Amino acid sequence: MKPVTQPGWSGSVKAAWNAFEYTESTPEYGTIKVVDYGIRQAVDLIACSLFPDANGKWPIPSAGGIYPFTVLVVTIVESSWQVFRLPGRGQVIRADVPPGQAAALATALDPARSGRSCHVLLLLRPWLSMRKYGPRGYLYTQLDAAHAAVNLTGATPSHWRPVLRVGPDPCAIEAAAEAAVPPFHEIHSVLSFDPSHVVDPAPVAVRVPHGRGAFPEPDPVEALCWAFLVGTLQRGDPPPSAPVRTALASTPGESSNDWRRWRRWAAARRSCRRFDGPRLEARTLLRTLSVLEVRLPVDFGETDVGEVRATVVLGPGYDVDERVRARLAPYGDVVTWPDDLCTEELVRACGSQEHAGDAQAFVLLHHPASRIVVDGRPDLLRAALFRAGCAAHLIQLGAAGAGVAVLTIGRFDQAVWSRAGRLDVDDQVLYLMALGTAKESM
Repeated sequence: MKPVTQPGWSGSVKAAWNAFEYTESTPEYGTIKVVDYGIRQAVDLIACSLFPDANGKWPIPSAGGIYPFTVLVVTIVESSWQVFRLPGRGQVIRADVPPGQAAALATALDPARSGRSCHVLLLLRPWLSMRKYGPRGYLYTQLDAAHAAVNLTGATPSHWRPVLRVGPDPCAIEAAAEAAVPPFHEIHSVLSFDPSHVVDPAPVAVRVPHGRGAFPEPDPVEALCWAFLVGTLQRGDPPPSAPVRTALASTPGESSNDWRRWRRWAAARRSCRRFDGPRLEARTLLRTLSVLEVRLPVDFGETDVGEVRATVVLGPGYDVDERVRARLAPYGDVVTWPDDLCTEELVRACGSQEHAGDAQAFVLLHHPASRIVVDGRPDLLRAALFRAGCAAHLIQLGAAGAGVAVLTIGRFDQAVWSRAGRLDVDDQVLYLMALGTAKESM
């Protein structure tokens, strides 16, 4: 993470006034047509896995609907490496990065890949969430990024040989092509894949900015936010781990082409606004959670902190028999709602979201705090948050496939949920979701 020596316009009235009156002019662009397998397939993949469809439906969740990330694509076009920024569905802007730097960037992103690979780099902009949620916004940024990276990976056809590297070396990336990383962004992950040359690619319309870079000017107050992060949350230097590849768990009657099923489930994902209706069948709950068996092609560039644990808390009045409990056991502990905690306390423990009181089950994703909250090792915390976001995304896809409604609860009472889940005193809840049946009129 790049340090900030003089945040914003602090200390100068003139600089402050210039910032007050500054309004960014609309950039001028030229448009070119690019015909290339890598950029064509990257654009199509990103469109279906990271950006909203024609109806405005996003395939991934984000706290406050902010989506605090920037997407770059690094690929070979006409025999030279180039960098592109994708700010939205179908939008492609060429970044001003010389071919030599772009080639060095590709090597830094994944040294083990072939020279024809395509790389999708996910950059985080914490300010976008923190300006609304304060310090907790940084937590949301990390979880949002996990959803994005995981959905991008799962939606990639397996014959492209995708590998997601979480936490690539930011120093190597910035040394290779500092111009590719805009100010006040954190390097999160990179998905590398081998483009398929089965059919001729359709041309991609690429905008080329005239006389300026491809990135917008940062907000001057954003430097103040960034100054709080650097120095505390810069990465350590842990060894990498090996990637693990397995397919998405099969569902009876479903095709073995798991990435197609993944895309269908992502397209069907919904955030529930009101629970109501019939009881959630135990087998449906089991089907939802069984997706946790998925092992994605992930290569941690950071020390692996181990799996987060899941605890299923059955809501007031909802229970499952011992046979179902035994089948749920591989995915986490199953406990009933404590008799001495009323529904009103449940609602308060969910940030006073009233409809949470009608949910039939809750999933807590947690990890021992003593292993991940360590001074000088923010990489451990990031790895745990990624794993929690990854598991949460799998559960949301499983819920979409099973017809289960999901409510993600960002602000919750840690003490109450630790008590409700019978967690160890050292366990920290990283993610909380409510499951149930959605009101039909939604």
